[in-house]
Parts: sequence; structure tokens; C-alpha cells
Amino acid sequence: MTETPLATDPCYSFSVLASAGTGKTWQLVARLMRLLLSGAAADSILAITFTRKAAGEMQQRLGERLETLLEADDAVLADILEEIGEAPEPATCERARSLLENWLRSEHSLRTTTFHSFCQELLQRFPLEAGLPPAFELTEVTGLLVDESWDALFAEATRAPDSALAQAIEQLF
Repeated sequence: MTETPLATDPCYSFSVLASAGTGKTWQLVARLMRLLLSGAAADSILAITFTRKAAGEMQQRLGERLETLLEADDAVLADILEEIGEAPEPATCERARSLLENWLRSEHSLRTTTFHSFCQELLQRFPLEAGLPPAFELTEVTGLLVDESWDALFAEATRAPDSALAQAIEQLF
């Protein structure tokens, strides 16, 4: 019988779907720790989430866990490594204790960002490939756009008051 790999194992792909407060961030940070333990360069890792708060929280928790690895005595370190799915062998323990320093000294740190920021960066780096003008700007002021859309819709409806569009708008209000 084969053992089911943990979601923290960087050798496998996983989707973790769960409610708030169930440990998704813990899983992701543990997976990041295992990637670093396996020798991945911090600047080669990208973690993407939905909110800026979650991205910041991941960075903070990763730093805290790496600090814990550095300061832990041998027994606590072994427990932490086993909890994330790593065997607490001497070489692994030595690498674990050096992760914080390596992370802090890396020229470009492990990156946590949001889906929106990541996609915006891609579009800004490759606008022509995406069919956008090179100096495009994204707007986060959606209220103004919504108001302008309603104004355009009303203007169109008042040009042809007998149209189905005008009747549909009338029913909304």
C-alpha cells in the first residue's frame, strides 16, 4: 500500500479547498518551507492568493516559522519538521536552521502577491501580446465607470423611448 503524500510535499500538485480558518495558509506556508528545504531559491517561488492581506500574512507567517526553526532546540525542530512532512535528519535540521538567513539575504525574496497584481504585471510586461496599447492603465475607480455606463444606457433608451431597452429600464425603476 502506498502512502498518500501530504499537501505540503513540493513533489506533488494539490488543490486545497476549505472554509476560512481551516489551515489553508498553514498548509501553504508549510509547503513553502519544504520548497526552501529542498533547495529551491527563494526568488524562484511565487505564491498567489486572492487578497493583499492574505499575501502579507503569508510573508509574515513564513518569516515567523523560519525564525522558529532557527531558534528551536533539537527536539522542537524535529517535531516541526515532522509536522510539515520532513524527516528530521541532521542535514535537514542544519538546512532548516539556515533558512531564515538565506531568505533574508536573497537578492529577490520569495514573492507573495494577488491574482490581480500578478495578472496586471503580466499585462504591463506584455501588452502587445495581450492586444493592449503599450501604456494602458487599469482603473480601480469602478463607481465612476458604473455611473458612466448607466448614463450611456439612459441616453440610449431616451433616444428610442419605444424600444425594448427603454421599457426594460423603466421596469427596473
